[in-house]
Amino acid sequence: MSSARHIRSAHPKISSMPRKQSEATTHLEIYKLSVEKHRLQQELHNLQNREQQIQKRLEEIEKQSNALLSQITSTSSSSSEQESSVKQKNQEKPNSISPKSGLEWQEVYVEY
Repeated sequence: MSSARHIRSAHPKISSMPRKQSEATTHLEIYKLSVEKHRLQQELHNLQNREQQIQKRLEEIEKQSNALLSQITSTSSSSSEQESSVKQKNQEKPNSISPKSGLEWQEVYVEY
């Protein structure tokens, strides 16, 4: 598991000494803003990619869960069919002992 990242505030960097207003300082400010804009756009792009990965994984988990639940349902329905056929056979033979079914399923939800 990755370590927790410190969330940086989006405050602009403050220089220790104010610069005189000139064309060079204006260009420097424009450069700083463009670098910050590029960084934020890249961060947003990374977050969107991560969101897509998470959505895809959630869909896979949902499909796997549904498949497992359908297996449980089909297994329990086939076992109930077997039990009914055994009961019918036992009704024909009144002195025989009916076997107990060891397959009783319960739905269990696991949270991670």
